[in-house]
Amino acid sequence: MADTMDISMDPTPLVGSVNEAAAVEVGHNTTTTEPDDFNLLSEQFMTWLKSRPGVSINPNIALVDLRSENAGRGVTVSTAPLTPETPLFTLPHSSTLSVLTSPLTTKFIPDAMAKLGQENPWIALVLALLYETRPDSEWKPYIDLLPRDFDTLMYWTPSELKSLTGSAVLGKIGKDEAEEEFKSMLGPIINSHKDLFQATELQFDHLTDGVDESSLLSCSHRMASCIMSYSFDIKKTVSNPNTTDDSDSGSEDEDEEAQYYKAMVPLADLLNADADKNNARLFQQPYSLTMSLLHDLPAQTLLYNDYGPLPRSDLLRRYGYITQNYAQFDVVELKGDLLTETIIRMKNPTLSPVEKLKRIDFLIDEELLEDAFDLPVPEPGAKNVPSEWAGIYVVLTQPVGGKSKLPSSSSALKKIMKTRGYRECVGEILRKRLAMYPPKEEIEAGLASEEEVCLRTKRRVKMAREVREGEIAILEALIKEVEGWVVEEEEEDKMTKEDRGNKRKVSDSCSVGDNRKKARK
Repeated sequence: MADTMDISMDPTPLVGSVNEAAAVEVGHNTTTTEPDDFNLLSEQFMTWLKSRPGVSINPNIALVDLRSENAGRGVTVSTAPLTPETPLFTLPHSSTLSVLTSPLTTKFIPDAMAKLGQENPWIALVLALLYETRPDSEWKPYIDLLPRDFDTLMYWTPSELKSLTGSAVLGKIGKDEAEEEFKSMLGPIINSHKDLFQATELQFDHLTDGVDESSLLSCSHRMASCIMSYSFDIKKTVSNPNTTDDSDSGSEDEDEEAQYYKAMVPLADLLNADADKNNARLFQQPYSLTMSLLHDLPAQTLLYNDYGPLPRSDLLRRYGYITQNYAQFDVVELKGDLLTETIIRMKNPTLSPVEKLKRIDFLIDEELLEDAFDLPVPEPGAKNVPSEWAGIYVVLTQPVGGKSKLPSSSSALKKIMKTRGYRECVGEILRKRLAMYPPKEEIEAGLASEEEVCLRTKRRVKMAREVREGEIAILEALIKEVEGWVVEEEEEDKMTKEDRGNKRKVSDSCSVGDNRKKARK
């Protein structure tokens, strides 16, 4: 659940802080307020933000109503051109909403927040946002602007999710896991400090005197979804309040992650994103965050932040929308199990379970076998099948009894990639993955027909169809590529005995059997 937006340190972008949080997204109508309230809430928000200490907003930018484009709000250059030398806006760290700046941490329950922040920083930020749903919260104009309805996959019905059948994104939603965390981590803290949360949007059960479970889940899902779509990863500095040095413990990856914290950054999160349209970026200074242009922009130009090269499946999961501009980043996820099982079934069916496990462990140790392989959009004229597959093929097809080993040279590996057996296996693997996508008519049957629901469902199914068709196109292109591979291995099965004898007379050292053995060493 660690999804957020790209922040750059001034002047060098932060490596590893890709956090694709953003605005009310293109193609994603997250607004649930009444039409007459929409612009009023925008005005109240801007008035509130401008009044905060240390906040500076360029008078030549403005919020715009993009509901006619099904895109909620956006930020635009309004009346005159702007250049990168002129900041769009600057906010001090104190005007970001995070676990570090929350009154729960700085005033009320610092120990509980510190423990929760160490266990699950994401859930800790959910709690901080829940606390700010009080009517008297200083963050009320910002909280009121956050959406209540989402098109992210967490909110899709089972029949709507069925329209994504075949895509690996269905295994990444994590709704059950999230709800278990809400109940086990947030429930006890809220019930232990009811005085802090009685005035929030959470409802309490008068019989049990505890937070109502359905209310807890509903409110927590909203805040977690806002974090998913809007939050930024900010690098800890000595100027950030309550930061601690975690560099002496944990793995290298954990140490790097510990150098960042999640924060809601008002106004920065209202920029839309649409791949190559990126024209602005949030930069971090020691005491503030500044949004700046990447190049000159004329008046009446929408501002776009950057989500990074996200496939449309992830864009839909995290933000609830897709655009054609992200099609270039589509990927198909192919499980490593499908790869190994297919190779063994086709080329080494007598391999014992014990020997199979030994070889798989060897491939994992050699960093060839992954839990899953991402297959991106194929590049014309390139070798688009992962090169690791040839090494996996070699190890899994070696005779029983010998020690698992890889080809001794890249040229030997390339020979394997040109054999008929390898081509047959790769083709079958791709076809089996393609078969996981049922026909459109089958998976889109049985959707809700009520008019109000149907409009939403039609939009979601259309997006799912585009995701599914993009992934299918990748597999079909790869299958076509594999079918066009030139097979240089001699087709021994088509030779007559006389042909084999004549060939051996020409050169024993070049026999088919010898060639095959050399290729598998």
